[in-house]
Amino acid sequence: MTTADPPAVSSPVTLTEAWRLKTMHGSDAVYTAGGTILQLQREKGEDIPFHIVSLSAIPNLDKVDYLVRNGERELSIGAMTKLQECASHPLIQAKWPVLSEAASRIASPAVRNQAVIGGNVGYGIGDLVPALLVLGAKVVWFHGGKEMVEPLRSFIRSPKPKNMILVSFRLPDEERICFYRKVGRREGFIPSVVTVAGGVEIDSDQNVKKVRIAVGGGGYQPRRLERTELFLRDHAIRRDRWEDVAKIIEEEYHPAPTPFASEEYCRQVVVNIVAFEMERLRNELWTGGI
Repeated sequence: MTTADPPAVSSPVTLTEAWRLKTMHGSDAVYTAGGTILQLQREKGEDIPFHIVSLSAIPNLDKVDYLVRNGERELSIGAMTKLQECASHPLIQAKWPVLSEAASRIASPAVRNQAVIGGNVGYGIGDLVPALLVLGAKVVWFHGGKEMVEPLRSFIRSPKPKNMILVSFRLPDEERICFYRKVGRREGFIPSVVTVAGGVEIDSDQNVKKVRIAVGGGGYQPRRLERTELFLRDHAIRRDRWEDVAKIIEEEYHPAPTPFASEEYCRQVVVNIVAFEMERLRNELWTGGI
């Protein structure tokens, strides 16, 4: 499509209708929510598909509310929820502040008021993904008349049908403390150089009961550091273990070098953040600071 040929925009009111339109037009069509990914493609000089299927008219895709399933409470965040809403919503701030913090650190206020959580996750390398991984998020997605639910952890690893639609994200109501650190550039749609998120439960003996650590940034697909988590679990957080933790992270985390940061730099940043934050959380818990 050229700049002289504006795209045809459809505004379906159901997921089924949206899916049928995208399926009918195939690679000539694209879903849009906040539209920031399309803007990024334009800035890169990439061609824009001729048919745009807007999801903005479908009810409840921007809803944030509690769900109770099998006696357990979850927070449901619609995939069309603006990043600014993720940053400022009172439910998210109260129980999932790490997601609120992560959303508030993405780009500028103007971008956050336009971009949506589904677009950030669907982008593949969005800076929200490490925070969502640490929170144990599940993804609800739609394809062929059915809604599927699966952990975000597996969702980002496995190929999905091209025409699927992100519907919502579900966060379990867990008691754990978390951290989120983003190193690098903030402007526009540019991913950070390194993003690290973590969540931990520590028992009365200062041993780690549960832990999740996730990394992202640059062109690196966000993922959890599962070997590092295993090494930390069921042990006290002690400085004499950080050398071993550093070795495991270096073996497990393989970022692609960028013009802004070498692979070694990114690894060292992750090691330093994990060590600092785990000790900080331990100290604050032990002294009653949290």
